[in-house]
Amino acid sequence: MATEAAARADRLLRGTLAGPLVSELDEKGFFTVLASTGGVYQIRMGRYGNVTRIGEDGTPTDRFCIHPGPDMPDADTVLAQTLLLWTDEERFLKVANRLSLSGFADRVPVGPDPNQQVCATARAFAEEIAQRRAAEHMLNPHDDPFRLYRGFQDTTNGDWVVVSIRLLRVLTDEDAEPLGLTGDEMRGLIRHPTGMYELVGADPSGFRMEIITRSLETPEGRESLAQAVIARIRYGGPVPTDIRHELVLLTESILDRTEGEGSEGIQFLREWIDEDDPAEEQVP
Repeated sequence: MATEAAARADRLLRGTLAGPLVSELDEKGFFTVLASTGGVYQIRMGRYGNVTRIGEDGTPTDRFCIHPGPDMPDADTVLAQTLLLWTDEERFLKVANRLSLSGFADRVPVGPDPNQQVCATARAFAEEIAQRRAAEHMLNPHDDPFRLYRGFQDTTNGDWVVVSIRLLRVLTDEDAEPLGLTGDEMRGLIRHPTGMYELVGADPSGFRMEIITRSLETPEGRESLAQAVIARIRYGGPVPTDIRHELVLLTESILDRTEGEGSEGIQFLREWIDEDDPAEEQVP
């Protein structure tokens, strides 16, 4: 019955949308809505945080969460969101919860992005992991702060592959079969970050060193590492001896590869590393 309801909802949604919107949905995974008072929105299939407002410069400005009851098919939810935007944008903005664009929304871009892939089923997610592992790709596990999706970044090519937590909660033995696991085994692994590393065949410490090595190769990567070191110095509290040693080695690696004065962050690290005991420096 649930499958029949979802199929009917999908037919109704596609029948209501104009032809170009259906094509946009099929090609890009979202369609663009011009709201009643002129706002532009992108709507993806789903129900949680799947509506994004687009600014005049074409970049996302806000994400919204607004949906009917939990038993409503996603296509019915999307249709209700669309109709409300078409007819009463002001009410939509008044009722909907506005979500931050930080965190996951930044890491998994909103809008047209050829590197983004949201798996429609838990099995498709398992198949993606299995295929990329077989190709010896490096997979970095992640989940979003709202706990709506879980997935990974393929650092070999920059792809993001995610799946709804809702689908993972009910995955079956058949879903987990591509990884040679039972449903319970896969479900157990995805509950914890260390399990996700095991799921994608990665060693956390080895992965961390590989990411650092790659980041040191580019100015942008070195700047990101510098900011991470500065954050640890400023906000991480007392620095144990072993951590201090790692920070010093990383800072020296960053500075050795940086030409010229560099950014303010790089200059700060130069001053920090020149101190007799940088770990005890009090940073305002």
